[in-house]
Amino acid sequence: MATLEIRLLGEFGILYQGAPVGGLGATRAQCLLAYLLLHRDAPISRQHLAFLFWPDSAESQARTNLRNLLHSLLQLLPESERFVQADSQTVQWRPDAPCSVDVQDFRLALKQAGSAEQLRAAIDLYTGDLLPECYDDWMAAERERLAESYRNALQRLADLLEGQGAYHEAIEHAQHLARQDPLRENVWRQIMRLYALDGDRAGVARAYRECRAVLERELDVEPSRETEAAYEKWKRYEAPAGQPDQAPEAGVVPARPLPPTLLDDSPSPVAFGGRPASSSSLWRRTKIGAGHGRAEGRTWLPLTRGLRLIWAAVLLIVVFVILISILRPPPPPPPSPPGPMVVAGCTGGSKEGLLSDPDVQRILSERYHLQVKYETMGSRDMVLRCATGYDFAWPGTEADVERFRKALGHDPSYKTIFNSALVLYSWAEITDALQQAGVVEQRDGVYYVTDTQKLISWLMEGKEWKDIGRPQNFGPFVVVPTDPAKSESGGIFAVYLASMLNNGIVLDRAGAEQVLPRVHEYYDSLGYLEKSTGDLFAKYLKTGPGGKPIIVAYESQGLELIQQMPEPVKQDILKKVRMIYPSPTVWVSHPLIALTPAGKDLIAAMKDPEIQEIGWKRHGFRTGVAGIHNKPEDQLPAHVPETIESFINLPQTDVMDTVVDALSGTPGGAVQK
Repeated sequence: MATLEIRLLGEFGILYQGAPVGGLGATRAQCLLAYLLLHRDAPISRQHLAFLFWPDSAESQARTNLRNLLHSLLQLLPESERFVQADSQTVQWRPDAPCSVDVQDFRLALKQAGSAEQLRAAIDLYTGDLLPECYDDWMAAERERLAESYRNALQRLADLLEGQGAYHEAIEHAQHLARQDPLRENVWRQIMRLYALDGDRAGVARAYRECRAVLERELDVEPSRETEAAYEKWKRYEAPAGQPDQAPEAGVVPARPLPPTLLDDSPSPVAFGGRPASSSSLWRRTKIGAGHGRAEGRTWLPLTRGLRLIWAAVLLIVVFVILISILRPPPPPPPSPPGPMVVAGCTGGSKEGLLSDPDVQRILSERYHLQVKYETMGSRDMVLRCATGYDFAWPGTEADVERFRKALGHDPSYKTIFNSALVLYSWAEITDALQQAGVVEQRDGVYYVTDTQKLISWLMEGKEWKDIGRPQNFGPFVVVPTDPAKSESGGIFAVYLASMLNNGIVLDRAGAEQVLPRVHEYYDSLGYLEKSTGDLFAKYLKTGPGGKPIIVAYESQGLELIQQMPEPVKQDILKKVRMIYPSPTVWVSHPLIALTPAGKDLIAAMKDPEIQEIGWKRHGFRTGVAGIHNKPEDQLPAHVPETIESFINLPQTDVMDTVVDALSGTPGGAVQK
């Protein structure tokens, strides 16, 4: 049983043999204790601690401050020699010390959690942020990592409960996640979906309004197109119900009842003796041979019957005309002009913003009479789901053309409409440190990685930020991608990393198998990765240099997100953000594959010069059409090169699949963005 129990999450506290330990109310002492506990695997130099805690003090003063603070801490800890080992050069919390730390308990519980019950138990261990009163840079980064682990656990639990149909409980955890990270739009989309599945349309609308209000308040932006589309979808969602009431058969007009006077064929009312009650019109009396005896005239029955027949014929004609006018179908309306032809297909997530652009849709409709309907999915899913029954497919690389060639049994018609490059996104102060370290330089306002092999060696060797002049950033130097199993750009970066470890030589299967263990080890060290670039960018912008120092994505994805920001926000962001172009990088083509003649019409339409201009100015895509030139000044105030001059070739499709499958653990797994 642990002798010492230490709580760093939420409210700080220490128990020694079950009794509270007092005197450690000073934030500085708590921060030092936390650092020792979280880095107990190796001795820590006093010089490093002094510089970390007092970076603005002279070295001698900083070391004096550390000596005094450490002395106070050891005086307050009961049996401190059992827990802390210190000499003139180093300090270490003993790895075998009999203590428990809530941070380590939380991490272990998360690592072992495989069921909903275990996830609930792990989540309960997170009682608050890591020492929220400590504002040191290293603490902020560590605090954010733990908070991110907590948020990811909430996401995992919500996903698991949704899969089990426990929508109500899933909503509770998803809402908790939204409170923790209100700018994560995919969470709001999940909440709307869960409300809809739970049959609560009012909840769908409420979640959308909350999402919209948060984004307007925090970022002064509107919800993304994905979120708007999710709201439109789920606010109309209805659970399957019973059969509807029987409706009249289409095209059948029910006959109107005829007036009773036209249908009544009973005899006319008669008076006593069989005469008509009104004899003035049908009954006549006459005298024959008047004055010549009693030859009194009788009823003219033959005349009366003739009149009845005439009336009956007239009535029949009237009835016939009325029936014809009722039952005859109305004349068909004049033919309307033909509407746009619907072209259905599949696209990668990086092109979704372009295809949903209102001006692109207008041009396709007005000039080419096309209306594009699409589903968003990953490249490998496209081959499985879109090879038949669709007009086009728009995957992420030309390697995907080979996948369709195998699926179709023939060479498909395709055209590379747009291109993009893989780039790094960082911050001004991080970029300055990389320049001083000799791996980045600025030319004509554009930042380039000039020693890419050196930068990648830092990733593989676990070099720490402090070793490259950024002691404010805690932990190892990393470049954060999206999940390679869920994201096109994430998969491309994994292949790029493997290729660079292969000395920049195009990977074959043997080369991939040789470098994959190192790539796998690096990705394991990253922990949870975002599934989409949009979510990664939101986290990057929110957490700043301490949380996400460097991320990687397509050039087009970053430019598109920046261009969608309001002008004041855009100007502020671009003062802080830096785009860095690796040399070499990966030149990513986006082939538009025609699966039907309608797909070929779409290829021709997408070459439209105005669509190409919109693709560059608003969505960051470089043209793939001959004769069209992209102007770097169109992206100002962002600085981009006019051309991408140095890039490596991607390997064969099966080799790319080998790399991604090794990292995902799911051969043939789906890719979302």
